[in-house]
Amino acid sequence: MGRDDSGHPRVDLTACPAVTPRARDFETLALRRAWDERAREDPLYWSCVRDRWRGSRDVEGCFELGREDAVLLLGPVLARLGFDPRGRRLLDLGAGFGRMFRGYRELGFGPIVGAEISAEMARLGMRWQAVAGARFVAVEGSDLACFRDGAFDACVSRGVLPYQRDEAQVWRLVGEIARVLAPGGVFLLHFGGRRASRRSRALARLPRGLRRALHRFAADHGGETTLASPPERALERLAALGLRDLAVSPDPRRHSRRNPRYYVSGRKPAAGPTR
Repeated sequence: MGRDDSGHPRVDLTACPAVTPRARDFETLALRRAWDERAREDPLYWSCVRDRWRGSRDVEGCFELGREDAVLLLGPVLARLGFDPRGRRLLDLGAGFGRMFRGYRELGFGPIVGAEISAEMARLGMRWQAVAGARFVAVEGSDLACFRDGAFDACVSRGVLPYQRDEAQVWRLVGEIARVLAPGGVFLLHFGGRRASRRSRALARLPRGLRRALHRFAADHGGETTLASPPERALERLAALGLRDLAVSPDPRRHSRRNPRYYVSGRKPAAGPTR
């Protein structure tokens, strides 16, 4: 496997594209354009999604909030699963500019890789360097093909799965996450609410071609459709992938009583292939 200058296991990124990849479909292109524009206009607001960050230039303050979020979200998961993160390889899927990286490093993780659909967000991450040695790579929607099987010991995905174009793409991406996790690896995945919004239910009844066209239009104009995934359904699908020790926890930063978002954590078994 090889080790880096800090003695940590090296993550092989030789097959990964630079942070200016070509989009393979219109949906990915529209989503990338939307997030590139957000990164240029107001990256701290769109990373923290809090009004007090609108127009802010306090990068260090945003990194501190991200550190707190990472410890708050991931710390209890590691304790519950009895997982020692020291020196382990972590993938942050939808990392933005890496605002949570300092928390990962505080918890003990070694190599940290941020996978990001927005080239502009990734460039900010490389320029601001939340932690030394962290790296960014470009991804295309539900495609993690540039990572080899078992490349990471942990994966965190926040604010990504609820914004996929349909449920099939959600589970393609989750399958890819399971593939790139090493046996015994752990994960923390962020899902949409228990039920779809009225708008999302109306879209679901439209013909597939029209639904995708509207999704592309929404992404291109900063209004992506949020997919709902009831926890019971998410647990069923994750178990079908062979993932174990599953648990649901509320999203502490999303306080909607009517339709709260949530996280699912668990691990890939130490032996045996993921189905």
